[in-house]
Amino acid sequence: MAYGSRKVLAFFIILLLALNVYVYYTMSVENNRLKYQLEQELLLRGQLEARIKDLENRFEALNASYIKVLQANRQLEEALWYLQGKLIVPYNYTLMTPAEFGEKFHFAYTEEMVDFVRNATGWWDGSEEDLLSDLYRIYRAWRDIFIIDLNASICEFLPFINIGGWNYDRTDFGDDYLREVILYQDNPIEAPVDYAALAFKHHRGTCGSYAQVLVTLYYVYFDMVGKKIPVAYLSIGIGKERHHGCVLMKGEGDLVAIVDWDPITIQNNMIKFMPLELAKRLHSEYWAGEEIRYDGVWMRPNLSIQFISFEEFRRWLIEEFI
Repeated sequence: MAYGSRKVLAFFIILLLALNVYVYYTMSVENNRLKYQLEQELLLRGQLEARIKDLENRFEALNASYIKVLQANRQLEEALWYLQGKLIVPYNYTLMTPAEFGEKFHFAYTEEMVDFVRNATGWWDGSEEDLLSDLYRIYRAWRDIFIIDLNASICEFLPFINIGGWNYDRTDFGDDYLREVILYQDNPIEAPVDYAALAFKHHRGTCGSYAQVLVTLYYVYFDMVGKKIPVAYLSIGIGKERHHGCVLMKGEGDLVAIVDWDPITIQNNMIKFMPLELAKRLHSEYWAGEEIRYDGVWMRPNLSIQFISFEEFRRWLIEEFI
């Protein structure tokens, strides 16, 4: 009986040890799980704290940028209110920029110019011969009354408000903004301006005035008869230093007509369209064999294009001058 009791006791002891081992193992696993979970929570907390700090820094930067833009806006508002108080414009004047003035007036024509072209041509009868003859008649009529006066100063003085000094800044987020306008004159400056109708009225001036008016007279003709032929003021270089203005018209492909003080491309009192290379050679012969460079064009409403080579000019003529 004592032997049996010892066996039972030994069994329970072994069972208790096994249970203790199981409990220890289970608790160790749970402890490691909770420890890992705590580490992850602490890591996430650190990341969230860093994110909060980053957002706080970004908020401070955004707030600082906003304050700068707000201050700049208030300064610009003050400048605009100041100008509004100074710009008392009579009823018969319109505020516009110099660029807008150029678009409206540089190649604009008057009723007197329309009458001039009508009297010179009688308008187009629809034939090719009459068209080319009319182009010559317009040139001849203008050339006959135009007085070459290299010392002439044919211009008007119009008031312009001088606003400048546009200073820009950049926010901490990389956005550019207008920070201030440091110059705004309360008294208009008198700036000289010229335009085709003014030169036509005086019938005198330089080659530039002559060519600008002739271009405009051709605009009159083509507008009135409904014929579309591209026309532009052609700025040329002669030799090493001289510069000059004349008229360029375009036909099909690279066919052109050029009118200098006299027509370069002419036949039997008719303007003639011919290949660009031939026209350029005749143009050089007109200027006693001097080298001719086609430096730029100017056309309505107020578009200017400069060329650095003859090939660039030729490519523009064929592809874009329409």
